[in-house]
Amino acid sequence: IGYNEADEGQFDAPQETNCLHGAAMMIKREVIERVGRMPEIYFLYYEEMDWCTQISRQGYQLWYEPHCTIYHKESRSTGKDSPLKTYYLTRNRLLYTWRNRQGGALYISILYQVLIANSKNITMHLLHGRSLQAKAILDGCRDFFRLKHKRKNI
Repeated sequence: IGYNEADEGQFDAPQETNCLHGAAMMIKREVIERVGRMPEIYFLYYEEMDWCTQISRQGYQLWYEPHCTIYHKESRSTGKDSPLKTYYLTRNRLLYTWRNRQGGALYISILYQVLIANSKNITMHLLHGRSLQAKAILDGCRDFFRLKHKRKNI
């Protein structure tokens, strides 16, 4: 909520949201029993986004509570701009799309991510001498395509 947005008081009241941050969520047992746990296929990144999508599809609302203070060291386990983080963000963004979009939107999104966004990012990493980052993107795409045929099971 409000990422890169100036805080002018618009976040001061509880409000419904479409996704919660995995480091700071409280979910009723009833919801977990009905929807299941976070999908383990992701390992890092996007698992809470997928879970929130599944929770919403079951008719539950997700709410933001502004009066809680949460301290979270982002990227502590992977490193801020590490190839490991780049790999999982690339693979799991594609995986999330594959699991949660349908029809034309699914294929347009996958094509955009692979042919445009990832190609641009690979080029930028190579131009700045970050070949390990570029390789991580390629590896993430490759491993997504190895997983995607298992859509029903992933």
